[in-house]
Parts: sequence; structure tokens; C-alpha cells
Amino acid sequence: MEITDAKVIAGRLSKVRDIMKAEGVDIYVVVTGDYHISEYAGDYFKEREFITGFTGSAGTAVITQDDARLFTDGRYFVQAEKQIEGTGFSLMKVGAPGVMNVAQYCESIIKDGMCMGFDGRTMPAEEGIEFTDICKKAGAGCLYDFDAIERIYENRAEFPHTKAFCLDKEYSGESIISKLSRIRKYMHNKNADIHIMATLIAPGLSGASPRGTSVYFLIMLSSSTESTSSLTSVSLMSTKSIPRSEERRVGKECRSRWS
Repeated sequence: MEITDAKVIAGRLSKVRDIMKAEGVDIYVVVTGDYHISEYAGDYFKEREFITGFTGSAGTAVITQDDARLFTDGRYFVQAEKQIEGTGFSLMKVGAPGVMNVAQYCESIIKDGMCMGFDGRTMPAEEGIEFTDICKKAGAGCLYDFDAIERIYENRAEFPHTKAFCLDKEYSGESIISKLSRIRKYMHNKNADIHIMATLIAPGLSGASPRGTSVYFLIMLSSSTESTSSLTSVSLMSTKSIPRSEERRVGKECRSRWS
């Protein structure tokens, strides 16, 4: 079992807190995930491991100026306790009697005028919405594009550049054209013009192996039936090559269409 020097982790934690203070962020949530919300994130996406020293596959860190918690489940209690010892993090044993989960804990400490930050690209939408609602209820701010760790992550693994490919019908069970047709029919029934997906498997696409899954695909499907026999209306975009400002612009454009 790999154990990073506790002083190294404590030093990283101190740097993150300096960034939080400068950016006005009081609570920083660091999840385990990539742009696909994959079960196993590739080496590039190990921010939670970098900041805590905990190498398990599941866990979330919550950092404030005077406290730091690591949340994980029963599979990792023993391992986590050993790996975070002396780092400044304390373990929250999710599922144990009387122990709050991440959302409950954040709700218990956030106050009016405070601000919560997290990298929304690596967080499931429902979880991000839950944190946003918690902030609104408390009268606090919420930064969904806050990523302090990327600013201090030295010797980070390279962002994978594997290309997407279509899964053969032998493995997916249904052709992409058939899936697109069904999706567009559902969109039409819901009066939807654009559908954005972060997952690859639904339309029958894939990256490399789970460890090498690399590119976040923004898949926009027109509900028009004229393209059901082609892939011309499906766009695949790598957010690694798109600046945050462009992500915000696309999001704003989509919201304007929906309003």
C-alpha cells in the first residue's frame, strides 16, 4: 500500500487553502471522477488522491480553512486511516451510524455569505444541483468551475489523447443509427432540440480502456428526423482543447435556447 509523506500532503493542503482564500472560496469539494463520470478515472484525474494521499477508487474530499475531511465507504476505512494519518485530513466513514454524507456535512457547515467551489466537469449533474441548492438555501455562493488543485499539481500524468471509436453492433447490441433514431423520437416527444451527453456508451461510442478514457465528448443531437441515417448532426468535442470561457459560452447558448 502506497503512503505519501504526510508532510507532502499537508504542504499541498496549505497551498490549496491559499488559493481558496484568494478566490473567496470557503468550502472546496473534490470528487473522484473524470469528464465521463467513469467508474474508474484515469491517472490524469487523480486530484482527490493527490490532495489526500488516499489511493482508493472511491472518495470525496471536503476542504475548509480550518478543517479537511475525506469521505469514503466501508471498503476503504482501514486503508484510508493509514494513508491520511498526519496529513491534516480526518476520515468520515460513510454508512457508519451517525456519520453524515458529503452533502449533509456541507449543509451543516455552510453559512450565509460563504462560497462553495468544485470542478463541475467531474461531478454528476444531480450532485452538482444538490450542492447548488444547498448554497442557495444558505444564502451562499457556488462556483462550479473552481479547481485549485490543477494549479499546484506537479508531475501530473499527461491528458490521454486516445481517439473515440464506434463499438461494433456485436458488442453494443444495437446500431448507432438505431439508437440515435430512438433518442431523437424521445426528444421530439419532449419538445427538445438539443441533447448533451457526457457518457460515451449510450450512443455506442467508446474511448480506450477505462484507465485510458480521455476525452469528454459533448454530443449534441438535433431532434430533426432528416439526419437519422447519418452522424452529421453529432458533434464530439474535447474539453481539454476548449477553454473554460468557451464552455461557458456554449452553456449560455444552450440555456438561451431552452428559455
